[in-house]
Amino acid sequence: MPAGTAGGSKHHFRPDIQGLRAIAVLLVLVYHVWPDLLPGGFIGVDVFFVISGFLITSLLKRELELHGRIGFAAFYARRVKRLLPAALVVLAAILIGTLLFLPVTNWRSASHEVAAAALYVENWWLVHQAVDYLALDGAASPVQHFWSLSVEEQFYFFWPVLLASAWFVGRRRGGLSTTIGLLGLVLAGSLVYSVSSGLAGDSAAYFSTLTRIWQLAAGGLLVFLPVARAASAFACLLVGLVAIALSALLLSGELPYPGYLALGPTLGAALALYGGSAFGRSFTTRWLASTPAGFVGDISYSLYLWHWPLIVFYKAWAGADPGLLDGLALIAAALGLAALTKRYVEDPFRGNSGSAAHWRTIASGLAASLLIVLAALWVASTVGGDSGQPATIEDSRYPGAMVMLRQEPLQDPVPDEFLPRLPHVEQDVADAYQQDCIQSIGGTEVKPCRYGDPGARLRIAVVGDSHAVHWLPAFELLARDHDVYIEGLTKTSCITSGLPVYHQKLTKPYVQCNAWTRNVIDYLNQQAFDLVVVSQSPRHRIAGREARSPQSQADDIARGMAAVWSGLGKETKLAVIRPTPWQTTLVRDCVASNEPPYDVCAGEQDKVLFHNALSSFAGMSGLPLLDFTDLFCRDGRCPPVIGNVFVYRDSHHVTASYMRTLSPALAQRLGVTLPPRLGPRAPTAERSAVVSTPSPELAAADRDDAFGHGCVQPLRHATLKVCRYGAKLESSRLRVAVVGDATGANILPALKENAVERGWRIETYLKESCFWSDRPVWNRKLRRAYTECTAWSERVTRAVIQSRPDIVLLAQSPTYTDDRSRTIEYATPRLAAGSASLVRELQEAGLNVVALRSLPLLSKSVPQCLLMRGDVSACGDERASSLRTGPLDVVAMETPGVSQLDLSSAFCDGSRCEPIIDGVLVYRDSTQPTRTFMQALSPTVQAQLISASRAEPSTRP
Repeated sequence: MPAGTAGGSKHHFRPDIQGLRAIAVLLVLVYHVWPDLLPGGFIGVDVFFVISGFLITSLLKRELELHGRIGFAAFYARRVKRLLPAALVVLAAILIGTLLFLPVTNWRSASHEVAAAALYVENWWLVHQAVDYLALDGAASPVQHFWSLSVEEQFYFFWPVLLASAWFVGRRRGGLSTTIGLLGLVLAGSLVYSVSSGLAGDSAAYFSTLTRIWQLAAGGLLVFLPVARAASAFACLLVGLVAIALSALLLSGELPYPGYLALGPTLGAALALYGGSAFGRSFTTRWLASTPAGFVGDISYSLYLWHWPLIVFYKAWAGADPGLLDGLALIAAALGLAALTKRYVEDPFRGNSGSAAHWRTIASGLAASLLIVLAALWVASTVGGDSGQPATIEDSRYPGAMVMLRQEPLQDPVPDEFLPRLPHVEQDVADAYQQDCIQSIGGTEVKPCRYGDPGARLRIAVVGDSHAVHWLPAFELLARDHDVYIEGLTKTSCITSGLPVYHQKLTKPYVQCNAWTRNVIDYLNQQAFDLVVVSQSPRHRIAGREARSPQSQADDIARGMAAVWSGLGKETKLAVIRPTPWQTTLVRDCVASNEPPYDVCAGEQDKVLFHNALSSFAGMSGLPLLDFTDLFCRDGRCPPVIGNVFVYRDSHHVTASYMRTLSPALAQRLGVTLPPRLGPRAPTAERSAVVSTPSPELAAADRDDAFGHGCVQPLRHATLKVCRYGAKLESSRLRVAVVGDATGANILPALKENAVERGWRIETYLKESCFWSDRPVWNRKLRRAYTECTAWSERVTRAVIQSRPDIVLLAQSPTYTDDRSRTIEYATPRLAAGSASLVRELQEAGLNVVALRSLPLLSKSVPQCLLMRGDVSACGDERASSLRTGPLDVVAMETPGVSQLDLSSAFCDGSRCEPIIDGVLVYRDSTQPTRTFMQALSPTVQAQLISASRAEPSTRP
């Protein structure tokens, strides 16, 4: 084949290519540091692709001309030595930086991407994840830039085989034109696919090897073109450089890419390469071979590797995008690291080796890559375990929205306690995502997500975009526990307005959304639903009206929705859900980067809830607006964790766990009667038939006023707070000192009744989550030994001995441990020994000690269960599983002279502990009795305490 081609037959150094490499990497670098300064700087990657295709094809063509074949082992060994050492060093550094700088919420995804990058499949990982690489927000990982390297390596894998095959065919039939034609078919096929994917708005096309091969192939085909004349070459070089510059200035991440828009920078790079040999003809191009350009070109590979993780780590550390000075510092740091990597990592591995060493080089590279993969998987495993367990409304430890519904105080969240745990928040999504029943951007047909029995007496459809999807877990529970059938009819980023909604990824009107909307209305009219509920994001724009205010666009969307939904059959009820808060931060990362109580992550209500189309639509159409704001916000703030459940999986989508805890409120506010399920799981009566005093809705507030009057000392206080009730000291007939935790406050209503009726005097020594003992307990909220409790216990003991009551009544929860790593069962005897030590001090002082037998603990929140299931029998527990032996029970059994106040028979019969007894609700959660129920136990408490007292009713001196 002829030697007079652009690729040449003799190897010679072209300094202009180093200059083009410098342009490419600096475009990418400036774009990533200051995206507004150079909105199209990402096209530097396209320039790299063309250069890589040209250089690799030149080398392969030269080998074919000299030897008639390609030494594949030698070729791949050279690729390993040229690319792998620096890449693996940077990937190792990224793993370390991830642990040091990124919130734990990012560890798993970043580690998975490191593993993908080490195997050169990062681009396909991003295709799978469908990440928007051009949106430089908190979701960007420090490894994403490896996608382009993955494309190149995949090109290097198959291109030599393809070129050798085309060369072989060309030698036998048609010569060079046949070879060029076969390679041109690859270019054309990839270009057509790239353009069609771009027009379809497929964001994953950005990363696909199939949409990028044509750019590498374009560089490769340059090798087969004849050498240009000097004047023509200079013109090509100038035009190419101008095309690259204009593309970097005029393109932006909001445009569909790659597609036909990639023709500008790709052809520009090809022209610049084709005419690059003429760079010395003018000062306008002579700089391509200058020392600075050559230096940056030499280190361009390492500079590309280092710049992006530095930017990501800096943004995570600083909490802001880089400005001018810190941006310059990042560039300087990247240049320095790149120069060091070039000198001490890249260069030592270059050079030829014998044929026997080729396979050893490849094997060594593969082994080193696998080490990085294993290290990445180990990092990912450090955030594994069962911490992804979803919260359920039956679990009293995770009440979630029920805390807001029952107006309970909001407790400060504890990082190791709430669900889902931080590393798993992002994956806490509706099952619909796994069921493949959410319509994609390009689809228009209806794809229902189905829950419950299609033959149910009540049929409900939930319609909307991803904000409708995040409501599906709550609706799914309605279908589980009632005779209700639910269908979710949802489509990505689509609102049912009938207007040309602007789609950011498509960068054009979302016509598929309007077609889908028409199909949904037809479907609903055919299926005869009783109720249709509409939910959607509050942040949609109308194409062609972007300049109008968000409020004006919201009103236009509302009017469009009114027109669309007027086509729904009159026999079907329609309701609208007000949008949930849209937080100002990526909530999971904010919480991971801050300390409890995470106030900085709790958006102000007036900033996270705003004028929206759904509320306007409901108002103008007279439709019910289902407003759940009170379950997300309180006192003007919308916290990230409520009732021990994490609320948001990003800035505006709600976790499936929190939505499940919202299901009882949804059932109450839907405005329709939910028929009971028929069969073994059916409630025995309608929800309204559950009648008790207090009602389940008001149970949380039915507690003793000692909680509100500061009689239970908070966690960090070790001082005494004594509250007194009943008769005066000099006229009291029996003095009882109550010592313990919140359990003591829970039994106060029974004691107060006797204080009023029988002239008793009650004194309380109570502290939150504190077990009275001379040994420290572990506190989960403080995440340390509860030293305040130990100090408080000593002060209480001295104060009680000095006060000398008739009875010291110890009242404690049974669920304590003395170390984070120990179980309650293991810690119980140790804590009992510590409490017994203090009991003996009281006894030696002549005091009478009575220990309250541990009250029954149920496995579920009784009010929540009653609200959700409407079935009293389903909300109790077996006696054997509810009564536990706590440290105080051990003290009563093993310490002589200690009596026991046993109320277990009042809570449980011979086999079960019921939630409602004689019309009175027993529990206000799963462990704490209601004030009303404890008041009813006053006679029982009186009889047992008088029996235990040494001072049977008589006036004390």
